[in-house]
Amino acid sequence: MMKTYITFCFFTILFQSTVVFGQNTIKGVVSDESDDGISGVSIRWNGDDKVWFSDDNGNFLIEKRGNGSELIFTHWSYDTLTVLPNEFESSLAVKMKGRNNVIKQINVVHTGYQKISRERSTGSYEVIGQSELNQRVTTNIMKNLEGFLPGVLFDNRNNDGRFYVRGINSVTEQLTSPLIVVDNFPYSGNINSINPQDVESVTVLKDAAAASIWGARAGNGVIIITTKKSQGNGVSVEGSMNFVTAQKPRLMEMKVLESRDFMEIEKEMFDQGIYDALLKEDNVSKTLLSPYVELLNQMRLGKISDQEAGKRIKSWERQDYRNDLLNEYFRNPISQKYRLSLNGGSPSFHNRISLTYDQDVHERMNERNRREGLLWNGTYLPVKNISINYTLSLNAQQGYRSLESLNFPMNPGGGRSSLYPYAQLVDENGNYLTMERGFPYRWLEQFQGSFPATWTYNPIENVRNSSGKNSINQLRTDLDLNYKPLNFLTLKLLYGFNFQSTEGEFHYKPGSYFVRNLQNTFSRLENGKPVSAIPNGGILDKNYSNLKEQRVRFQGDLDFPWNDNHHVNALLGAELSDQPVETNSFRYYGYDDEIKFHQQVDYLNTFPTFQGILGNAYIPRFGEIGSRNNRMVSFFGNLAYTFKNRYILTASARKDASNTFGIATNKRWNPLWSVGLCWELSKEKFLSDLDFVDNLKLRSTWGHSGNSGGIGSAEPIISIMAAPSNGLSPDPEGLISSMPYIDLKWEDVRMFNIGLDFHLFNSRLSGSLEYFDKKSTDLLANDPLEPTTGMLSMTKNVANMRGSGFDVSITSRNIQNRFFWTTNFYISMAKDKVTEFYGNEGQAKDILPSRGTNLQPTLNRSLYPVFAFHSKGLDKEGDPLGIYQGEVTKDYQQLTSDSLKNIKYFGSALPRFHGAIRNTFSYRGLTLNVNLVYKFGNYFVNNSISYTNLINGWEGHRDARYRWKNPGDEQLTTIPSLKLPLNSSRDLFYQFSEVLVEPAGLLRIQDINLSVPLRLNKQVGINIFCSVNNVGILWRQNRRGVDPENLSLPSPRSYTCGITFKPNLR
Repeated sequence: MMKTYITFCFFTILFQSTVVFGQNTIKGVVSDESDDGISGVSIRWNGDDKVWFSDDNGNFLIEKRGNGSELIFTHWSYDTLTVLPNEFESSLAVKMKGRNNVIKQINVVHTGYQKISRERSTGSYEVIGQSELNQRVTTNIMKNLEGFLPGVLFDNRNNDGRFYVRGINSVTEQLTSPLIVVDNFPYSGNINSINPQDVESVTVLKDAAAASIWGARAGNGVIIITTKKSQGNGVSVEGSMNFVTAQKPRLMEMKVLESRDFMEIEKEMFDQGIYDALLKEDNVSKTLLSPYVELLNQMRLGKISDQEAGKRIKSWERQDYRNDLLNEYFRNPISQKYRLSLNGGSPSFHNRISLTYDQDVHERMNERNRREGLLWNGTYLPVKNISINYTLSLNAQQGYRSLESLNFPMNPGGGRSSLYPYAQLVDENGNYLTMERGFPYRWLEQFQGSFPATWTYNPIENVRNSSGKNSINQLRTDLDLNYKPLNFLTLKLLYGFNFQSTEGEFHYKPGSYFVRNLQNTFSRLENGKPVSAIPNGGILDKNYSNLKEQRVRFQGDLDFPWNDNHHVNALLGAELSDQPVETNSFRYYGYDDEIKFHQQVDYLNTFPTFQGILGNAYIPRFGEIGSRNNRMVSFFGNLAYTFKNRYILTASARKDASNTFGIATNKRWNPLWSVGLCWELSKEKFLSDLDFVDNLKLRSTWGHSGNSGGIGSAEPIISIMAAPSNGLSPDPEGLISSMPYIDLKWEDVRMFNIGLDFHLFNSRLSGSLEYFDKKSTDLLANDPLEPTTGMLSMTKNVANMRGSGFDVSITSRNIQNRFFWTTNFYISMAKDKVTEFYGNEGQAKDILPSRGTNLQPTLNRSLYPVFAFHSKGLDKEGDPLGIYQGEVTKDYQQLTSDSLKNIKYFGSALPRFHGAIRNTFSYRGLTLNVNLVYKFGNYFVNNSISYTNLINGWEGHRDARYRWKNPGDEQLTTIPSLKLPLNSSRDLFYQFSEVLVEPAGLLRIQDINLSVPLRLNKQVGINIFCSVNNVGILWRQNRRGVDPENLSLPSPRSYTCGITFKPNLR
């Protein structure tokens, strides 16, 4: 099928037709060197005062003059151009050359509904194009954006791709994400299905005037992704090859407790008798014990010589299983990306086809990805006033991984949450070793022959005993029909279809620990032989998900100038959307992959478990069938009036209705709206004498946008689930997954914005200054309910917020001759706080463990608050001291149960200020880009030691090495002493006390990119580039020298090399 599409597309591109329309006036298009239309170009006849301007797409229509008259084209970003048309010409195609080393600015903003000239916009937009997007090679387009977009903050702390536009306007995690729009329609699929190599530009709509046209989904900003389109300028071919590699995980930089220190503490605990109860031979415990503790016990019992024991101890002190993981399991990831595109046609019929192939080998053994893509789009003008635009996108992704992958620290079970650091995974001969997992050998030895499968665990070998495959196939089509009955009116009918099929297949082989553990768990003795309720063979889990999204939009666009002083742009339309999703999942037991056979199991009855470890239990059932459908109806309009090409008034409105909120809410919902004003100051006479002012524009907007989100419902939602595994009932159970709330409203975000855009000194200095103020009301969240209701929570409108901030962006052309140096600088500030909260605030002990990484609404605080217990350091015994009701105390139970209002609030865990500094150096085509990002105005809580977790769970931290040990150490350290009996409240108080809170400011070298253009001959030009990403931190505000964005595991550095080529076929 893919070959058929490709063949058809290539033949279509080769077909060209040209339509020429004669007319009395001169019409034409003015474009840049990349064939992108330039808006706002002033056009006049030499010696004539009358001036025309190109529209948003670079088109113009002017009156003819006599033969020999010259046309002058002027724009502050381009060299002035003089053209001498002949008397018979009625159309012109004019190309303007950008001024030397001006960073190319995209002059047309795509909003998803229309194209707006930057010069005629009142809203707040940020746009980045190819020059910025190409500086990083990634599989996710969002990862290309950090450091290029003022007002957009990327939160890298959880590595989950979260980012925010001008702060946060919702109190629920899943509603904080901006709306993603691809070309004309919102995008509901997997963002990884969008190949970054097919993206032409990314636009961020930041204020109400920019985003309100998207209505009830735009409260947290809108990201418009515009894919590459065909051009009617002949046949062209372009291709690229990129190779990316990165460091292995930087495990050795993690601040864990090393083997010698871990064993020292184990010896101290052993001498104090903490393990004695676990070492009793007449009542063997199911809790794992480390080899060193077992060795100490053997030494105490005289079962091993001091010489042999000393030899083992020295070996363990040198051992660190991180080295085994790095040598045998982790690897340097490698990514390969290829692209080939063909563009061709005439102005009336042109097509573009792009083929992409990506292959990624991940850092973990047996993990890899592959992606193939086809993007075909084109434009056809069958007659003078009709145009048809079409897009077809096909993407196929396959991901492969082990189902029992390894992490650091490893979790051995058996009452422990981390593995002791001196574990050995590989012996001296390179053989993979087994280790205890779940149950200690000494406990299992009592029951030899009582379970059907071995219960050993070989971590690295076990990785090969399971395999998972995820497949994502996507088909996206857009059809755009345009009919122009009048010169100033365009009628549009748009249709978008997005089909995404996701399939997962996860196979646990018969020898995997997962299968053997399940078989043994459900085993019993019958006639002296072990039998299991889990049949022999493997286990296969499968899941499916299908999204079939359809959208239809009817829209009328008006572009009406008159009297040379007035210009009206307007649109009016309606949109329907339907987003059904179907899911299905199931499990096969006793699966044989060769003959594709499985066995039935009894899900209806309970079975005894081995030695009663789970009592009587049902066999785990994996499976569900589900469906949902989100429908929305919208009406929208937009108006822009320009007077004398210097005063601009804009207005927009939208009304939405959704099946999520019910009829009552939809009826009383007021339209979302915005208004804006713009004043082109540089076109006023009182500034005409200021030669250094090229362009100066003042703009301001006010309006509302919203959030629907789909997290609540005006009607109850009931889920039917399998019988509970606790054996209480064999019948399926019904669960009310969403309580009805008839007063449910959509979130509303009101924003005021004012900005100043400037270009000075022949565009050597340019930029913008913006300030915004916002208020968010009726914010949605899951609010806890009284237990007597039978439900834990209900989605309600529970909060209001206020926020404000600014964006400052400046570009300077420092040197411009044979050597060019340009600097791009921006700084953004955004602060938010909850002003009203009608829900139930969490307790201090529930909020503190998140360390500011989870969104938590609390009155008069930021949404990612950093709290900590008041601390007075350590006393003479090494105990941490706290403050309760003004008194110094060591009553840790009382301290950790204190109200949230009585503990110390530091500020937000998200940076209040963020920005970037990009320097571009160029000499004879050789270009070097250095990109620095910075963040400050926030706090973080350092990780440290918990002795309860260390002794009971083997969770060590390097801080234990520097703990209080002797009187007087309280003057040197804030790390408490190790004291028995263990006190979990004492540990909790220290772990979340103010001594561990530090400012999180940093300055990071994000990218260094070097590119070199080469010309093999007159027909072929190539560009070679190399880059380094995540180079390192130049400055950090904290005393411990940690990366506050990667507290546990430092982020690896990556390296990229690539080549692009573009033969000249003209």
